[in-house]
Amino acid sequence: LPSGTLLPDAISRLSACISYLNTNGYSVENVYMVWCQGETDGDNGTTKADYKSRFLTMWGAMKTAGVQRCFVVRIGQYNGTGRSYDTIIEAQGELCKEQDDVVMINTELYSFKALGLMKDTFHYYQEGYNRVGTHSGGKMALYESMQSDPIMFDAKANNLFYTDKSL
Repeated sequence: LPSGTLLPDAISRLSACISYLNTNGYSVENVYMVWCQGETDGDNGTTKADYKSRFLTMWGAMKTAGVQRCFVVRIGQYNGTGRSYDTIIEAQGELCKEQDDVVMINTELYSFKALGLMKDTFHYYQEGYNRVGTHSGGKMALYESMQSDPIMFDAKANNLFYTDKSL
């Protein structure tokens, strides 16, 4: 949140990066961010309404700082017992359907528990991070060229995930 240290730090780093690029002869046409966060919110029992409100506060500050679009990598499962991240997963899906400038780019983390790609209760082995990064980057490039939200397999729902913001 704006009252913490992480958001102002991210905004400061973004500003420094854009300034550096502009000073060194680069033209910055698009400023996007990737969001993959929510496990601690799930651990803390954050409600869907609170998660969405906090996300929108953060997103508003990032837009003010010049970010044009947020690509969401939806969080995965808890790798243990007695806990679920379903509330946060649902909140992330709703945000992508409700916000024109927030796009679901990847849902595959949910399958990583079954694939043995988790190293503790909510972190992944490097192989998993590499896979998500590669797939997300490809989908972001496709989004940029087609200007259309991607359709992807959702292991949680055992169905396709897509957002049709025109409905």
